[in-house]
Amino acid sequence: MKFKLCFSLLLFIGLHSIIYGQEINQSDWTVIGRGITQYSSGEVTLQNNFMHGHKALPDNFEIQFHAKTPADAEQVQIWCGFGFQDRDNRYALGLRGGNSNDLYLCRYETLGKDKMLALESLDFDVSPGKSFHFKIVFIEGTIRIYLNEEKNARIIVKDETPLLNGFPVLGGGWMPATFSNFEVTELSEKTIAQFSKDTVLYNNDLTAAAKKVIRKKERAAYNNKKIYQVGPDRTEISLNGHWLFKPDYEIEDESTVKLPSTTDQDWHVMEVPQFWNPVRNWLHLQDSGLPHMGSGVSDNYREKEENRCNNYTFDYKKTTSAWYRHWIELPENIKDKTVKIQFDAVSKIAEVYVNGQYAGGNVGMFGYFDFDISRFLNPGKNLIAVHVKVRKYEKAEDAEENVARAVSVDITNDMLNSLPHGMFAGTEGGIWQPVKLIITNPVHITDVFAQVNMQGGDMHITCYNPTETPIARTIKLTIKQTELSRALYQSGSGREFRIPGGDSITYTYKLPKLNPNLWSPETPNLYNLNIQLWDGKLLEDQKQMRIGFREFEVRGNRFYLNGHPYWLRGANHPPCGIAPNDTLLANQFFKLMNEGNQIATRSHASPFTQTWMDAADRQGVAVSFEGTWPWFLIKNMPDKELITIWRKEFIKLVKRYRNHPSLFVWTVNNEMSFTMFYHGLSDEQRLENWTIISDVIKEIRTLHPGIPISGDSGYNRVPEDYEQNLKPNGIDDGDTDDRHVYFNWYNHDFFQIYDGEFGKRIYWSPGANPDRPYFGQEVSTGYPNNDVGHFCRKYIYKHYVPHAYYGDWAWEDHDPALGLKRHAFMSKELAEVMRRTSPEASGLLLFANVCWYQDVFQHDR
Repeated sequence: MKFKLCFSLLLFIGLHSIIYGQEINQSDWTVIGRGITQYSSGEVTLQNNFMHGHKALPDNFEIQFHAKTPADAEQVQIWCGFGFQDRDNRYALGLRGGNSNDLYLCRYETLGKDKMLALESLDFDVSPGKSFHFKIVFIEGTIRIYLNEEKNARIIVKDETPLLNGFPVLGGGWMPATFSNFEVTELSEKTIAQFSKDTVLYNNDLTAAAKKVIRKKERAAYNNKKIYQVGPDRTEISLNGHWLFKPDYEIEDESTVKLPSTTDQDWHVMEVPQFWNPVRNWLHLQDSGLPHMGSGVSDNYREKEENRCNNYTFDYKKTTSAWYRHWIELPENIKDKTVKIQFDAVSKIAEVYVNGQYAGGNVGMFGYFDFDISRFLNPGKNLIAVHVKVRKYEKAEDAEENVARAVSVDITNDMLNSLPHGMFAGTEGGIWQPVKLIITNPVHITDVFAQVNMQGGDMHITCYNPTETPIARTIKLTIKQTELSRALYQSGSGREFRIPGGDSITYTYKLPKLNPNLWSPETPNLYNLNIQLWDGKLLEDQKQMRIGFREFEVRGNRFYLNGHPYWLRGANHPPCGIAPNDTLLANQFFKLMNEGNQIATRSHASPFTQTWMDAADRQGVAVSFEGTWPWFLIKNMPDKELITIWRKEFIKLVKRYRNHPSLFVWTVNNEMSFTMFYHGLSDEQRLENWTIISDVIKEIRTLHPGIPISGDSGYNRVPEDYEQNLKPNGIDDGDTDDRHVYFNWYNHDFFQIYDGEFGKRIYWSPGANPDRPYFGQEVSTGYPNNDVGHFCRKYIYKHYVPHAYYGDWAWEDHDPALGLKRHAFMSKELAEVMRRTSPEASGLLLFANVCWYQDVFQHDR
């Protein structure tokens, strides 16, 4: 009778029998691995191994236990599991501290069926010495993970083809962890029903009410931009900072948004420059079917971006277009000035209004643009309004509706999705690079091209005259090294020239023979160039910029810098794509590169910003500047309008960055591949594709003479193809051969190329040509993650690339130092083998150094 009563009581409270009691006894467990195992008073401490129980788990169960890492341990790595069939078929759960601070759930299974099931960041510090309570609930393949007696689960995930029964697992991490109070119970139907109602995950996000309070507070703190005085010649005013912001889904009448009379008291506040949604680029973007999308290259970066955007007072996930407003207050003497507003870049379509009147528009994610807004402005308060459009997420009924006005081509909603976006997702939206006002006199300098050489060079200065009559003006130049007060050159009385009425003219100021300190990565000497435009004795305009004197050129099959053969050694690509405007990070990253003998880099399909080019100049890193459309023309021909947009935008970038001494190579695009292969294209179609690229190369040669050009990153000229197909049709395929190789990663290791195979025909590449520099802009070193150094999760779970070299040591419950140490050795030897055994090569850039640093997005880490 007593037994029946106790059993009924167990049924009432929802638990069947206890499978494992609280004490952990050595006789009940089997250890797997050669690590440390220590039993003590019903507890066990494990390191670099794990153990499984002897009693099989029921179909539906609950596991509870306590675990901790010693207080003197480097970090917390508490791992456990369930469903153990054998060492290669089981579930693994990790509580990860250190630079992770998360809960990690995966399933190991043979035949390539391993799964990453869940990853949840934690909002408390996971520190050594603390004891953590775990509760794992398994019901028909649905797994719930609870921590520290919390009411809501931290993880709720369904495994559609679960590993049933099996044994419980303790341990598995590389840090010591002590387990105690281990208990497994079978769940009753009543308890299963209760848990099945628990569908709410632990959530620490801001509520709608909290966001409303924050929005009102931020709006109250917003200030107009006040400009109290403008100078007699040129004044440049940054408009970076807080702008007012409203997504389209909150706007009822779009026609009134641009008008100064429309209230904006209920608007949000947005930082400029910035995207309004998470910034994702290359591996920090790629969706691999893993939890949280992405490739797992940096959970910390993903969480930072998600937190930034979740803390906005609007719903960024619903925002595909939005309005910006910014109030500026101008002084009385603005009346006689020319005022331009310049945007370094807006993604992807911008329409600019000033005091309700349309000033101009731009299509494209990367190109800078400016408009003369003088006629719209008044002394006092003025409104700048910008409508930014990004994307239609699916092909809708209005796919053919025009979404851009007053631009060179009509852009439809359907085309909007296909605009070039480099290695970004293409969904990022916003005024994402700096904005400024440029205030000048009506006659002013509009452009400068410093065509330098080792002894000076030519300064091409473009000036605009809005008046109807020709005028005479004088140009004066001063050039000073940045660290010195003494001038390298000062023009004295200057040189006179004439500007036709209602037109621009480019005056070429030829410098006399000088003896400057030359720019190179080893000695990045910079000079301040000051150009003054004089009207008699009146200083009418002046423009300042930073330049460096150097010559980088191709001679035969070699690069030459400042008259000497130069081997390009370095790595790419820096984290410009995830931190485009971070001056501190740009300088710190390039400083580390230079100090580590990485003296050259490549922008890898996402062009560098002004911030990163300035840093490359200062810190001494040569740049291969790559175009915005990776894999362009590889198969289908895009709309002609899109090709025109890409070409014009790339040419804008050439004109904008050609004055930087660090710019050594223009690279048209990444891995277009049709340049070497046909990919099913007819001869005529391939020639049409090549003509598009060749025309751009020829235009670059006109705008930036003498700088080497890579026609396609990954292209290696095939002599027969060039002589028979390209040359007779006037195709310019650039100056260099650029080979991408993945030894030690996708391909076999460096031991297989000791006979100089890098410079010979191997795989699809014909090898070095005797009349062209031959180098590699993408020589793989594998992809460790930015958090702790495990290999990028995409390659662990989807491609198994690290496993080919490290086996099970590649999994994230093992010490990442093991893989990092081995791969560092392999990468070093790969570079040395290429350098020693391929003397015909002119350099190599290892790939990708954005993966080489912990928390690569933070300058102080």
